[in-house]
Amino acid sequence: EKVREVVKEIAENWAKNPSTLGALGTARGVMPLNAGGILPTRNFITGTFEKAEAICGETMRDTILVSRGTCYGCPVRCKREVKVEEPYRVDLEYGGPEYETLGAFGSLCGIGDLKAIAMANQLCGAYGIDTISTGTTIAFAMECFEKGILTPRETDGIKLQFGNAEAMVAMVEKIGKREGFGDLLAEGVKTAAEK
Repeated sequence: EKVREVVKEIAENWAKNPSTLGALGTARGVMPLNAGGILPTRNFITGTFEKAEAICGETMRDTILVSRGTCYGCPVRCKREVKVEEPYRVDLEYGGPEYETLGAFGSLCGIGDLKAIAMANQLCGAYGIDTISTGTTIAFAMECFEKGILTPRETDGIKLQFGNAEAMVAMVEKIGKREGFGDLLAEGVKTAAEK
């Protein structure tokens, strides 16, 4: 009974004093972190991303967000449900990207394409792989590519350059299927770095 009382009190107070967490989800952190110089960008080479506004919570809300879900008993409703038709087909059932996913596939990979990030999020959900680890591993491979450590010969012909949204999505697919270069990246950054 006491737990029910507390939940009811929180729900009532939340409704009176809403925050941006419900409206923007954890993606609300993108712009403040960018302004503070601590948004992980291009495999942590820098902390500011010139395309942060393209992947922030406000942009998601205004473009691809269809609805918001919630965990049982939680009044916040921060779960994102997004839909994209072109150039990728992203379905609501996989939910939408949260801050960590936006950071991993977005700023960390130098990608300001919210639709591509939503597709990467969906692919990770479909394959049962972690978005943070997958995005971080791809960002590492992108830095290696940029520095000439990797070439299209090793990456199955994919130009893994920072900002290449199509390459990022293709690599998520390869990691999920453990195909070609994706098989190595599926093992994570440590194993890939050792190789």
